[in-house]
Amino acid sequence: MIQIKKLSKKYKTGNIGLHPFDFEIEKGSIVALTGGNGAGKSTFIKLLTNIIRPTTGSIQWGVQRFSYMPDDMEFPTNLTGLEAIRLLGALRNVEEEKCSRILKQVGLYDVRNQKIETFSKGMKQRLCFAQALLSNEKVLILDEPTNGLDPYWIKWMKTFLLEEKRKGKTIIFSTHNFSFVDDIADELLFFYEGHVLIQNKVNTLKLHSSSIENTIVSKLEQLMQEKQKLNSN
Repeated sequence: MIQIKKLSKKYKTGNIGLHPFDFEIEKGSIVALTGGNGAGKSTFIKLLTNIIRPTTGSIQWGVQRFSYMPDDMEFPTNLTGLEAIRLLGALRNVEEEKCSRILKQVGLYDVRNQKIETFSKGMKQRLCFAQALLSNEKVLILDEPTNGLDPYWIKWMKTFLLEEKRKGKTIIFSTHNFSFVDDIADELLFFYEGHVLIQNKVNTLKLHSSSIENTIVSKLEQLMQEKQKLNSN
């Protein structure tokens, strides 16, 4: 279990990236982080991964290590896919055979000797996912994992992550893809202007709406109406 207590982040500029909130992430669950750009998702992920320090609160881990897929990871474009994954693998004491096996999993083995500079957005995204799989940790943290993927690979990732969950892994991911949330997530955190506005189990939310997207759109419409009332007064 990962326990989040009164976690918040205020930047030196005075901007509040995240207002205080509490949350518990159960072992073996899949947690989806949704919200618009600048809503607080990336701030939360950076806090989880120790890229930035919280202003208040704490994150108490039941485990000490995690695998991480950042958004838009930059690879040396003069390297091939195989060279890049072997280099990262060597830094983590991963055998070359495992590097090749992971490239096969993400559909990049046949283009392993191709320069990364020739890769499409989707291919780079799968390479980024591949590097996260090098260290087989019990917690997977994925920032926008479906960004740039075509429908085939989105479906593949759904199946892969559900299988990882069955193995007991805890998965935390951010996304704008609501159908992806509908299909695999157990818990949902919806961020808006640094606040966590929705924090609930996906199945519970579905009892009151046909989809997660409808739930979030309804909440946003309510917020817009409240803002309009305030502005008119």
